[in-house]
Amino acid sequence: MTFLAIVLLAAVIYFVIKHMKQGSSFAKGAYSSEPLQSSREWSAPVEDVYKSKPLLSANEKEFFIRLSQALPDCHVLTQVSLGALLQPTVRNNNSEYFRARGTFSQKVADYVICNKEMYVLAVVELDDRTHRHDKDAKRDAMLVQAGYKVIRWDSKNKPTAEQIRERF
Repeated sequence: MTFLAIVLLAAVIYFVIKHMKQGSSFAKGAYSSEPLQSSREWSAPVEDVYKSKPLLSANEKEFFIRLSQALPDCHVLTQVSLGALLQPTVRNNNSEYFRARGTFSQKVADYVICNKEMYVLAVVELDDRTHRHDKDAKRDAMLVQAGYKVIRWDSKNKPTAEQIRERF
């Protein structure tokens, strides 16, 4: 038993010394006086797996501008997680709660229109080739059940500023 404890202790000491010599993040921050690297200094993994992408497509950006100009007294939010808009009504049952949450937590609304007090007036969807009628109907039903007004416009036949104002 004592021999096993000595071997285990030796392995831990070896690991710590090896990583301290290599200058790994293990030897920085809480374990030394050296500051952690900022995100600009941090070196990416050997295999780059992430890259930035535009928040909105050109079509979505143009419609965002149109919505903003048509509704100057409102806030127009883009790419809003349905997890920020919905919550399960299930209580006292973790599995049911997370099952219900899983039905919307990975979904995103194209636009959310809020008044100046940040109360949601409507959820706006710009239907393009990425939208599927059957899935959109389920998403709309969840939002309507929670009390939201859902407005859908066809990406190829977007409304004018006047038509947008009429819906609000």
